[in-house]
Parts: sequence; structure tokens; C-alpha cells
Amino acid sequence: MAKRERTFISIEIDPSKKADFVAKVKSENKNVTEVLTNWIDGYLGVAGGIDVVDLKKRVEAIEQALKEGDIMGESAA
Repeated sequence: MAKRERTFISIEIDPSKKADFVAKVKSENKNVTEVLTNWIDGYLGVAGGIDVVDLKKRVEAIEQALKEGDIMGESAA
């Protein structure tokens, strides 16, 4: 199996904030890399091949249609 190319990011953070973050990550049975990588993917709009921004817009459109009662097939009932 080919070795995956990786790089590292370092940030400066308050020690108590780091401790709180690590504690929450562990309480969710995750690891720091997983959480930060998922956050970066979401920020970039690419989570598992899904365009998060587009998905959010589509959900908002569905919610608006529900509020307005403008859902396809409603008049057929």
C-alpha cells in the first residue's frame, strides 16, 4: 500500500482552550486530526465529496417551501 502524503499545521492556542477541545473530542470518541480535518473540509465546502455550501442552500430552499406550503404534490391531496 502506498504511503499517504501528509503535512502538519501548527497553531498557537490558550492551554485551557486546548484542554477543553481535547476533552470534548475524546468524549465524542474522535481524535483531534479527525475533527480538524472535517472542519477544514466543511470550511472548504468539500465534505466527503459533498458541496456543503450547495447542500445548505438546498436545505434552506426546502425549509422555505415548507413554510410557504409550496411543496410539490400538496395540491393533489
